[in-house]
This record gives sequence, structure tokens and C-alpha cells, in this order.
Amino acid sequence: MSFLVIGLGGGAISMSLSRGCPDGTLVDSVELDPAMVQLATKVFGFQPSQNNTVEVGDGLAALQKRVGAGQLYDAVLVDCFDGDRVPLACRSSVFLHAIKQSLREEGLLAQNVWARSAADLGIADDYAALQSTYAASFGRPLSEVVTDLPESREEILYAVKGSKWRNLLASLQ
Repeated sequence: MSFLVIGLGGGAISMSLSRGCPDGTLVDSVELDPAMVQLATKVFGFQPSQNNTVEVGDGLAALQKRVGAGQLYDAVLVDCFDGDRVPLACRSSVFLHAIKQSLREEGLLAQNVWARSAADLGIADDYAALQSTYAASFGRPLSEVVTDLPESREEILYAVKGSKWRNLLASLQ
């Protein structure tokens, strides 16, 4: 299996995949902020290896480079935030199109997003626009609520290429 993680954060997702998946699983991470890579490594225990790599750079540029090189992934996981908002670059049609091109025929996209926040009322509009962008790129996205409080709602949006993941995700709904 192969995963592309856009937004390293503390490295927990990458390390969980690296440790929990069968030997030979490839986990490539991309993080915009070099300070986050240092923090993940020095504080949170992220351990890069031959099969668990991290690249410092822009997520879209990294996607486009990989697509150009023919690198395909079973799943792309996106966890990018600028404060409480998903950056426009990580919710654009260009970004989602590049993800779709980077997925194998039976591929999965999962993106962590805020659906609403009392701290920033524009997040609800961002979320609605992102759902429309997903629908245009992949068809209606599936979602899973992570946190639902009066002041905020966090969800994972899922999009699929092929039928295997769609059938599995639908069975969990």
C-alpha cells in the first residue's frame, strides 16, 4: 500500500500508518512548515525512514511533481490548516484534481476539515464551497463527524476513485 499525507503536523498519522500497515507500505508526507517537521521529529517522535519520508514544501506542488513522475497512491490524507481554516490552496478544484490524478484506480481521499466554528463564521462558507468542489471532482463526498459541539464541528470528508472504497465507506454510514 502507499499513502500520501499532506500536512505532517506532529507526524502521528504518518507514524501510525508506518507502524500499523504491512511491511513495505510507503508513507510519503509533505509539510509546508520546516519548523513543524523539526517539532514532529524532536518532540512527537516522528521517525523518517526509507518507507516513511517527509518533504518540506507546498502540497499542490508536491502533488503535481508526483503526478508528473507517475507516482500513484492508494490513499491521500489531507490535514492542512492555517489557523482554524483549511487554506484555499488545499480546497481548490486544482488541488482536488491533482489528488484525483495521484490516486490509483481504487483510491481514497480523506481530508480533515472544520464544518463550522464560532471563532470564524466564514468557515461554514468554506465548508459548503469545499463540498461543492468535491462533488465536481469526485461526486458527492461522504463524511464522518469527528467533533460536534455547539461552537464547532470537525469532519473528515471522503472521496473515492473506483467502487471498492465507496462500497466500504457506504457500509459504515
